[in-house]
This record gives sequence, structure tokens and C-alpha cells, in this order.
Amino acid sequence: MSLHTDSHQESNFFTGLVMGSILGAGTIYLTMTKEGRKIAHALLNAAEELGEKGEDYYHELTSETEQMTKEKEAGSKAKIKTLIDKLKK
Repeated sequence: MSLHTDSHQESNFFTGLVMGSILGAGTIYLTMTKEGRKIAHALLNAAEELGEKGEDYYHELTSETEQMTKEKEAGSKAKIKTLIDKLKK
């Protein structure tokens, strides 16, 4: 292996080691301390609320899209009917 490849692998190893250490420390804090459990509970509640809001927003957008589609179809049908009537004259 070349020197460049070895240093790149070492860099990746240490990056992974640091990230794993940070995630591990955060997990221990959130699960093993009273304050951490409060924070974890608050995060879970916030995530649940966000999910509910996202679901509501999705249903609202779906409903609006369906309404717009119906309006466009009705407008298109009216335009086609007008065009056919003009062609018949």
C-alpha cells in the first residue's frame, strides 16, 4: 500500500473512533442520568409532535391537490365543450 492510502485509512479510523466515542457518551448520558432521561423524554415528545404535524400537513396537501385536480379537470372539460361547440358552428 502507498503512504497516501495508509494515512487515509488512519484518518478514517480516527474519525470513526471520535464519532463513536461522542455517540457513545451521548447515549450513556441520555440513558444513565436523570437529566439525560428528561432530555431524551423531551426529544421523544418533540419528535412525536413533529410526526403528527407532518401527518396533518401531508393530509392537508393531499386534500388541496385533489381539489385543484378536480378544478383543473372541470375547467378543461368546459374548455373542450366550448371548443367543440365552436367547431360545430
